[in-house]
Amino acid sequence: MNGIGQNPVLNNPLPSLDGGKGVSAQMITQEQRAKLDKIINAPSSLSGRSLIGKVIVGLVIWAIMSVMLFFVMSLFGLTLQETSGSTTGVGITNAVHPLAWLILLFLGLVITVAGNQLLLFVFWALFSEKYRQKGKTSGLLLLSNTILFAMMIGLFVIFQDMSWAPALLFAFYVCFALFLSFAQMEFVVNPNYSASSLAGCTIGFMISLIVLWAMWKASFNTVESSSQYTVVLIASLVSFPLMIFGEGLWEIVYSKIYEMGANPFYLPSQAELDTQTIIENQQKEAAAERVNVDF
Repeated sequence: MNGIGQNPVLNNPLPSLDGGKGVSAQMITQEQRAKLDKIINAPSSLSGRSLIGKVIVGLVIWAIMSVMLFFVMSLFGLTLQETSGSTTGVGITNAVHPLAWLILLFLGLVITVAGNQLLLFVFWALFSEKYRQKGKTSGLLLLSNTILFAMMIGLFVIFQDMSWAPALLFAFYVCFALFLSFAQMEFVVNPNYSASSLAGCTIGFMISLIVLWAMWKASFNTVESSSQYTVVLIASLVSFPLMIFGEGLWEIVYSKIYEMGANPFYLPSQAELDTQTIIENQQKEAAAERVNVDF
C-alpha cells in the first residue's frame, strides 16, 4: 500500500472478512477507509443525526397508524367516550365489545402490514444506499406477517373470553410483528451481520415491551382509565419509534466496536468458509512441498 499516508486518528487494525485483524488502520486515510469498508464488508454505521431522522420517521408513521386505529375503533365503540358510574371524567366504557378480539386481531394485521410497508418505503427513499432491495424485502415482510397473523388467530381464539386478553394480545402482536419485520429488513441489507441486526432488534423489542408494560400499569392504577383498551393506542404509540431507536443505538455501538478492531457478530457465508478452507489446504500443501524439497 505504497503512497498511502498515515492517519493518527485511526490507530487500530481493521477487521478482515472473517472478523480477524487485517490491514493496519493507521496506514490509510478516512476517505480510503470508507472505500475499504465497502470492499471488506464492514458493518453498517449510523450517525446520530440519521438516528434522530429515523426516529422521527417512526413517530410520523405512529401518528398515521394511530389515527387510522382510533377511527376504526370509534366505529366499533372501543375508544374513549363519556361514561357514568364508577369512573370520573372521561374514561372508556366498561362494557367489553363481544367481537373485541376479532376487531383487534384484524386491526393488528392492518397496522403491522401497512406500517411496515410504509416504513420500508420511507427508509428506501431516505436511506437508499442501505435499503436497496425494496421489492425483495417487501415480499418477505408480507410473507412473515401473514404467517404471524395465522399464529395469532389461535391465541386470540383461545383467550377471547378473558376481558383483558384482546388488548394485551394486540400490544404483543404489534411489538413482535415490528421486531420480526425490522430484523428481516436488516437481514436483507447484509446477511453477514444478521446476528448483529438481531441483537439490535432485540434491544428495541425489549425497550418497547418495558415501556409498554410501565404505561399499562400506570394507566390501570388510575381511576380515569377503567378499560384495557387504552393499551391499544399505547402499543401503536411506542412500538415504531422505540424499535427504531433500539436498533439504531446498537448499530452505532457496534460500529464503534468494529473500529476498535473487533468484529464478533460477523457470520461468514458458506462460500467464504469453503474459500478459506481451500486456501488453508493450499498453504499446507505448499508448506509440505517446501519441507520435502529441503529434505
